[in-house]
Amino acid sequence: MDSQVGNVLLTKPNHVVSLATSCVLVSVESHVWNATVQDKQISDEVTTAKKASSDSGKFVKNLLAKNAEHKAVMNYRQTIYNWMRTVS
Repeated sequence: MDSQVGNVLLTKPNHVVSLATSCVLVSVESHVWNATVQDKQISDEVTTAKKASSDSGKFVKNLLAKNAEHKAVMNYRQTIYNWMRTVS
């Protein structure tokens, strides 16, 4: 299975001669800031207005909602994660 990630082609071998000679251990760690923060003041305001328990909901702000570069980085990270799941 081939996947194109930007200008990098990720490929899975078509054949395996033996597990002992063809095994490669791969570990991938990817950390991306999701750019969200919980607004406790608004969360408390809404739960109080709706007469709900204080821990029944929360309001989360997306700080980079319209930032194309951050979205591209998040999509790239997800593509790598998805590829690793298909080949392992």
